[in-house]
Amino acid sequence: MEKILAPLPDQKACYHRLYDAHHLSEHPGQKISEMTFLLRVEGLDATGARVLKNPDHIVYQFALSLRRRNDERRLRTSGDCVGGKVAECVVDCDGGGVTLENSSKTGGLRVLLQGEGIAFGNDCDTTRGYFVGPGSDDKAFDLKPAPLTECQSLESR
Repeated sequence: MEKILAPLPDQKACYHRLYDAHHLSEHPGQKISEMTFLLRVEGLDATGARVLKNPDHIVYQFALSLRRRNDERRLRTSGDCVGGKVAECVVDCDGGGVTLENSSKTGGLRVLLQGEGIAFGNDCDTTRGYFVGPGSDDKAFDLKPAPLTECQSLESR
């Protein structure tokens, strides 16, 4: 993980990509037209409380939003990440997840959909949510670094 974001409490990184009409015409099977990804570092003390200094544990958290072709709704999900150079980010309660790695194409972040995909609207009690899974052109997304203001809507904890 530290190759993607330094393990320092309160560190954040934002990544975004809006796919234009030309790109989407060249990738007719791609259903995702926009993706925003926030990655942040939380420091925790021995009791699990958030701290900025001298944490006992470091936790990586993410929030992800996306839009699909011909759908104005913005889907949103969040969860925790673990790993090193390549990271796995998962949604609680069998909500699936994504793999993260550095993107050589954009200098940003590569988000890979795998397996069943990732759940949006997963609440652990009543539903597993709406899954967005990999498709013929929906497997890897190279997102560009973006200002933190681009991820402001994903900031809720």
